[in-house]
Amino acid sequence: MDLRIILGEDLKHKYLNSSLNNLFSSEDILIQGSTKIKIINFDDKSKIFFAGRIVGVKGDNNTIRKIDVLSKEFKSFSENKDIEEIVNKIEGRFLLIKLNDKKLEIATDRYGQIDMYYKHDVNSAIFGSNLDLLELEQNQGYDQSAVFHSLYIYGYRPPKKHTLYNKINRLGIGELAIWKNRSVSFKTIPPFITETQKMSSNDNIRYKDLFLDSIEKRSSSEGNIVYLSSGWDSTSILAGLVHLWGPKKVKAVIGRMHFSNESGVCNPFEIKRAKEVADYFGVEMDIVEFDYYKRGTELTEEFSGFFRNQMATSMSCYQWLELGMHIKKNYKNHAVFCGEISDGVHNFGFSQMLSDISHPKHEFREYSDKMASYIYGPSFIKSIWDDTYTNDSVYNFLKDKIVGKFDDAMRSEVDKTFQILCSMFTRDKRFPFWSLDNLIYLSDEGKKLYNNEIEESYLRHAAQEIVNKPQTLYSWYIHLYNS
Repeated sequence: MDLRIILGEDLKHKYLNSSLNNLFSSEDILIQGSTKIKIINFDDKSKIFFAGRIVGVKGDNNTIRKIDVLSKEFKSFSENKDIEEIVNKIEGRFLLIKLNDKKLEIATDRYGQIDMYYKHDVNSAIFGSNLDLLELEQNQGYDQSAVFHSLYIYGYRPPKKHTLYNKINRLGIGELAIWKNRSVSFKTIPPFITETQKMSSNDNIRYKDLFLDSIEKRSSSEGNIVYLSSGWDSTSILAGLVHLWGPKKVKAVIGRMHFSNESGVCNPFEIKRAKEVADYFGVEMDIVEFDYYKRGTELTEEFSGFFRNQMATSMSCYQWLELGMHIKKNYKNHAVFCGEISDGVHNFGFSQMLSDISHPKHEFREYSDKMASYIYGPSFIKSIWDDTYTNDSVYNFLKDKIVGKFDDAMRSEVDKTFQILCSMFTRDKRFPFWSLDNLIYLSDEGKKLYNNEIEESYLRHAAQEIVNKPQTLYSWYIHLYNS
């Protein structure tokens, strides 16, 4: 799905006769894209261009009302709302453009699930859903902070507002681009931050209802695919779909990871357990072969365009692309569910017994993951604020297993919280006060650059807000995780 927006009279003429369809043209605006782009017309001067998929409109109690983007209901819902209100009210994965007279606004969904790249100067701008649409210059140059982040932090992509290249950016989470009076400006929608609260057994029932409602709105009556890892996340989704549709409308898919001839298949336990889970629910399961040691060169060549256009560098992307191609080839009009992600949200990614891999008992290794989550929780952070954390037995137990340099705690609560956020989101060793000085290949100038351009710009404001309202800590974690 390609979508490109050209803003500025001079720039518009350069792209007018490209291979993309011209969806809209005015004096200084040109919108181009594939036939999958949906257009909602209000009048001659007001339109919405929608790329992607809408799940529904949020109602009371966070339930979702299903709605079609081309329906009269959606047209009525969105006609008199500004783009900020629309984005906050609809669930989905999308890019949205709203044109009203001579003002144009561009937004992504609340979580930025589809990237919108852009470059701009004083009187013109170009936006595109992939980097190819922006036509990189030969001497573009690299954003050194973003390149370092991509090499250093798990996920291996630049932070959300950055790309690998100088003068090319991405719309951030909740960020809007506005074209008015022949100039482009940007506005950020405040993040949706909630406070923790005491829960009762009734909240478990409400969570279950919301969970099933969320699955139902994203499912298909024709069939549903679950990437089944054998963990509790994907198993919960599988159980929910079987509950809603029955086993014949649900299919499980897993990959057999064969990365080298010497080590053989590296996930036989997960495959065996996933098969047992699928059998328990009466669901058929496909196994997709990941023979990278045989097909590595072939796959790299096949996926190279996608990797370049979306700045994907992690080898795990091969797995998702292989699974996606299997689904595309064998199933039509099926909804696809991936249950891998909530693991990171529920325990900050401390999982698979990796916090302490030296202990002989697997049960204790798993418990050490809970310890690692604890040192990023509100109780421990408050002990950092009052300088008693060095007496914490859990902290000292985990720290004693790490060899390297730790920064001293700063003086103010905001600075200390900023250090904690840095260690959570911008350090390879995710442990409080782990120092960038441990990286011998990063110069002093590079450390300052990374701190100013990445850490300060993404984390400083959150640190201040967390100190003001400690009960919002977990909500800020989720927001920064997406950023």
